[in-house]
Amino acid sequence: MSIFAKHVIVRSSTLARAFALFTAAGAVSAILASAGTAAAARAVIPASACSYETDFITDYKISSNIGIGNTSSGTGSRARNLYCPMPDSAGNPRSSVTQLWVAGYDANNDPPAPANLPADGRVLAQVCGHDDWAGGFFCSSWAEATYNTQAGVQFDTNIGAGTAASDPLPMFKNPSYANWYTSLVVALPRSGIYGATWLYGFTTY
Repeated sequence: MSIFAKHVIVRSSTLARAFALFTAAGAVSAILASAGTAAAARAVIPASACSYETDFITDYKISSNIGIGNTSSGTGSRARNLYCPMPDSAGNPRSSVTQLWVAGYDANNDPPAPANLPADGRVLAQVCGHDDWAGGFFCSSWAEATYNTQAGVQFDTNIGAGTAASDPLPMFKNPSYANWYTSLVVALPRSGIYGATWLYGFTTY
């Protein structure tokens, strides 16, 4: 394991459980690889490819026509995470990705709370990964997909604009992690004034 990986290792039982569910990642890559040249520049992943936290599963609302929403409300309500495998295939290699768009619906108008993420009113996203043998984890910094002022509207935001080494796309494309399994982690805020906040899916270019 690299020195960098030792410093950024995340020992989260929630992440460990979620990453264990990523058997869908291979299927996603196989579909993209067979799609041919026309799809090589764009990969569209629906929320249905994502997994969710295994505790408090009743906080999630799943719709085949929409995506996955967070209905957590009342006492103990909080943001909930979704874990979406990121495609990496010959037809859509991570080295060629320059944009990472996250789409959904924001129903929460709570203010930002970076010191207390379960209460944060924004949709946040990061890239996380684990290697295939040593059990190491890394996660990028969080990027904003919405601001609290966007409550009640749909969003489609490129979170891949950051260029710092700890930002989502630089982490995803770092050659040191070329053989690591990676995912997009999306934090959906608790139910807001317009109901549940939804993830529709994400797109890489």
